[in-house]
Amino acid sequence: MILRGFRKKFLSDSVSVNAPCSSDVFLASYPKSGNTWLRFLVANYFVKYFELPISVNWFTVQGLIPDAQVYRSLPSDDLISINCGYRLLKTHANFSPRMKRAVVLVREPEDAMLSCYKYFRLNGKIQPELSLKQFVTEHPLGLAGWKAHTDGWLGQYRIGSVIRFYRFEDLRQNTFKTMSEVIDLLGLEVREDILTTTVEASSLEAMARSEKMHRSNAALNLQQERFVGRAKVGGGAEVMDDNLISLIRQRTANLRNVLGYSQ
Repeated sequence: MILRGFRKKFLSDSVSVNAPCSSDVFLASYPKSGNTWLRFLVANYFVKYFELPISVNWFTVQGLIPDAQVYRSLPSDDLISINCGYRLLKTHANFSPRMKRAVVLVREPEDAMLSCYKYFRLNGKIQPELSLKQFVTEHPLGLAGWKAHTDGWLGQYRIGSVIRFYRFEDLRQNTFKTMSEVIDLLGLEVREDILTTTVEASSLEAMARSEKMHRSNAALNLQQERFVGRAKVGGGAEVMDDNLISLIRQRTANLRNVLGYSQ
């Protein structure tokens, strides 16, 4: 059973400095599945909700919702944990027993792998001669990586961890509705006025402008190409040949069915 209201349930748990703890709530996803966009949306809502003296951009979002895979020592006194009693962390990691509370964003596998491939290739994280088909079928972050990540989180969902799944496609199509559910799950009052300004402030266009303005940010400076893409739905089917699409859908059939994607 999915439990609502992270804030109420875990308010008394202590916050660990060096490692995730039971009160932490993760924003989790396979890479390039919309997690950074969700991170901006949630951060903007919290900032406006608590009237925090800070604006959300590529500099400040790391302090509001730290990336658990970037910090060696996770901060324990960020503005969100001070106001909410729990810490929000971003991650692309597979599920581990330490991660019991999470909002998991999933994306149709062919779109997620295409976006991941393009990003990694443009930024020199994979060999430039590696084809899309090779990435999907041979690279650890390809088909095997998507399946391991998704199946791992779904396995814990089935045994009753406090984890809820959202589809990137639903967030893209109806951002307001999906974010209303996420905010409610996080234990905050859903205020239409704040949510409206949050969606506007976290639009892909606004994020792209912020990225351009804050290229000196260390995380952004490490990559050659921009991070914010078009967030297109259905792009994989337009680029991949029928055989590759068929292979992906065949090997992910069970997971697609659980997540509500067509075969």
